[in-house]
Amino acid sequence: MSKYGPKALAICGPKKSGKTSLICQLVRYLRRRSVRVAVVKHTVHTHFLDTPGSDTDRYRMAGALATGLVMPQGYAHFRYFEPQLEPILHRHFEFADLVLLEGFGSSPLPKLILRPSWDPDYAASVDPATVLGILDEPGADLPSSLRHVTLRLAPDNVEALADWLMTHFLEAPGTGA
Repeated sequence: MSKYGPKALAICGPKKSGKTSLICQLVRYLRRRSVRVAVVKHTVHTHFLDTPGSDTDRYRMAGALATGLVMPQGYAHFRYFEPQLEPILHRHFEFADLVLLEGFGSSPLPKLILRPSWDPDYAASVDPATVLGILDEPGADLPSSLRHVTLRLAPDNVEALADWLMTHFLEAPGTGA
């Protein structure tokens, strides 16, 4: 963990591009190498852990600013406001070496772009200064704004990507949150 909190890296790409599958594979690979990994997913949809009428839903509907649920296998904590990502990472994920973020393409955090052949223009919508790598088919053309990117891998080359994360991202000063 850096002195500012855990390193954070966004995995971005269009819907159904394989972000979740890639993150699951990375987590498995990195955990086998004793990297403490957490994952935060971005969604534009509202999700409630509670079902309508449950106790915690009733607390929320009564005006509670937050609700929590403690179970034998862990806990869930919901706060009801428009959150800022970086304070969440620092406050709730300080135990992690790396937080992989699914989505968050518009964040200022460093990111890897999944660029499927069916949507090659997605990468052009992301701030090029934040892009550390492109995961696409070998030989695919890049937008001119991303020609500076040196990490280019096929999306299924998870082992090489995890090795790069361990040696170039986690060990590098000044990367992440």
